[in-house]
Amino acid sequence: MFLLERYLRRKEEELALVDEDQKDCGRFRLGAFTGSGEDEFDSVESMSAAVQHAVDRADEFYAGTSDETSFRVEGTCLTYKSVFADGSANDSVHVDVYSRGQSRERAVIVVPHWNSAPGAYAAIGTVLSFAGFTAYVVTLPHHGSRGASDAPRIANDFLNADLGVAIRSVRQSVCDIRSLISWISGNGAKQIHVVGVSLGSCIASLTTAFDSRVSRGCLLLTAGDFAETIWRGRATRHIRASIDGHIDLARLRQIWAILSPSNFVGRFRENHSRLLMISGKIDEVVPYDTASRFVDELRAVETNPEWLILPCGHYTLSYFPFSWLSLIQTIRFLRAD
Repeated sequence: MFLLERYLRRKEEELALVDEDQKDCGRFRLGAFTGSGEDEFDSVESMSAAVQHAVDRADEFYAGTSDETSFRVEGTCLTYKSVFADGSANDSVHVDVYSRGQSRERAVIVVPHWNSAPGAYAAIGTVLSFAGFTAYVVTLPHHGSRGASDAPRIANDFLNADLGVAIRSVRQSVCDIRSLISWISGNGAKQIHVVGVSLGSCIASLTTAFDSRVSRGCLLLTAGDFAETIWRGRATRHIRASIDGHIDLARLRQIWAILSPSNFVGRFRENHSRLLMISGKIDEVVPYDTASRFVDELRAVETNPEWLILPCGHYTLSYFPFSWLSLIQTIRFLRAD
């Protein structure tokens, strides 16, 4: 077992270095987070107060919906106008639909990880369709067709050292997915599930917390504290290097409180949410202890998620046999009565 762990840790570092030279978080800024021409915040205190105001009204903050007349289906591609359009390529949400002609009463929305490449979830979408679901794989803001035309594979515009950017990106993601839920529901779906991976699990978690139409949420490589994950995670050490010295973790938690599912655990209880969490024991991107703490927080409010712990890391979850174990357990969970 020791040799396997040593091999996996070495492989984790190799995979973490791929595309590392393309990561560019820019300089530290507080920024703004409404995206409505708001002036940048001039102090941590004023931004923290504004975020706390949003936390107190989180239902409203995550309530934006797209115009249903903007939805277009062409073959296996679904597109619609994003909630927070700004005149860029990011305005159009792209969704790949996987269906084997079965009824669309059972739907699964798949929310990919940060920097996921176009087509990266095709195999998962296909397997879910064989399992009897219609799968909708969402393109996150600033990824793929929603990114700048000259952008590298890294979605630096989604998450960087401008603290307001992350809030805008995650909020847009949650609202876009809730718009998709409305469209799917209006087209006959009776069961709607959400599966999220890594950063996508944070988005899926918030969606599940704020939308009672989600029957089950499957959260792979997840944690409850957004700020701590970015602060300690291997994949975001370049962001910490840029913001460290300007802000500490305690204040970063205040500013990113609206993005942390831990702050809304009561919503899972209210929605009677059924959750499956899958974690890697040697994960250094979403540290294992942060996932464990999130499980404890959910259990403390009598939301008891199923929790599968695999002896792998963050990147090696995509390796056999861990990839198949996680996929099999996900399908089992989604199909359970």
